[in-house]
Amino acid sequence: MTSCPGCRGRGFRIITQDGTRPACISCAGSGRLAPLAVPPPAAAAAAGHLPPARAPSLTGRRPFSQLEPTR
Repeated sequence: MTSCPGCRGRGFRIITQDGTRPACISCAGSGRLAPLAVPPPAAAAAAGHLPPARAPSLTGRRPFSQLEPTR
């Protein structure tokens, strides 16, 4: 066992939810640790960590990006 990077204490190591940093149970449960490195969006999307950029439209119309002409 080695020391936890969050509290510098010695304890049981687990992997936090983001899967990148080892931590002891108390640090991982309290959310004290910030992510070590944020993966690039393409890599995160490929791994399934990001939602799609835009949800598909239920009506088949494009979202309002400009004002539509009125008649």
